[in-house]
Amino acid sequence: MTHGRTYSSDEEEARRFEIFQSELDRIDTRNAEEGPHGAFYAPDDLADHSMEEFKALRVGAGAKPMSCLQSGPPSISAEEVNRTLAAFGSDIDWEKKGAVTPVKNQGSYGTCWSFSASGIMEGINVAQGGNPLEVVSEQELIDCSNCFGYVGCALSDYYIPNHLAAASEGSYPYQGSGGTCRRDSASLTKAKASQVICEPNGANNDQEHLVAQLITHGPFGFLVDASCLKSFANGIISNCGKTAGAIDHGTLAVGAGTENGVDYFRVKNSWGTGHGEAGYFRVKRSTNPPQMAVPGGIYGVYGAEDSVVV
Repeated sequence: MTHGRTYSSDEEEARRFEIFQSELDRIDTRNAEEGPHGAFYAPDDLADHSMEEFKALRVGAGAKPMSCLQSGPPSISAEEVNRTLAAFGSDIDWEKKGAVTPVKNQGSYGTCWSFSASGIMEGINVAQGGNPLEVVSEQELIDCSNCFGYVGCALSDYYIPNHLAAASEGSYPYQGSGGTCRRDSASLTKAKASQVICEPNGANNDQEHLVAQLITHGPFGFLVDASCLKSFANGIISNCGKTAGAIDHGTLAVGAGTENGVDYFRVKNSWGTGHGEAGYFRVKRSTNPPQMAVPGGIYGVYGAEDSVVV
């Protein structure tokens, strides 16, 4: 078998085969819905897992978007957007600009929110601060923030009021499960992000506004329904937002572009490079609410004098 599956009993194998057959049917349906310029789905290493099992492994308790400032989006002038856009060319991709670390793997823990938050800090440190790219610790947030599940909380309730910079991955490596906070109290007054802003409704479903925020502020927190990523192989997903189910997975929007006339966001996931497009996925940008690809964004506003990473 492609993924080397073995089962403990004939009954378990029969149950898994039934789930696999059901997943093949779901894949056929999704591919038909997506059409020639949409996403392509194919069996992956969890094709013999039910949706509930898949979410338990990939999402856990789920990501929650709130618990950060909602005083309105940052003001962006047309001149500022055009000036920044000119530096990117036809497509926007912060990975190519050196503001995105390599794809990480959260494992079978519901810690996606911490990877989304760390990606925001990594991004603004480069995109807004002009610093070299550094890898930020997710484990610090898991152990120390008391924000489990909340992408925005990890920034606005942990980094900002405590005047914290982010610990580096090297100084605080990932373990997955929570433990005792090991943050050195002597480092708790380092420079920090100055503000975090949530847009739970995506500025009234204005996708171009979200693109403008991406250009100006760098990678932002991007929340989706994880079910649209099950068995995703490649292409542009046409529906990965509110109408697909509950928003439960935190990721990181790093780019935007157009392919075959379809506008999309490019998004970094935290399931390793073996999932999707080498660890990334793309979703359609649309101002039509039934096709809404993203319910909003979570942005970091850089306010440090040097680096937001210890």
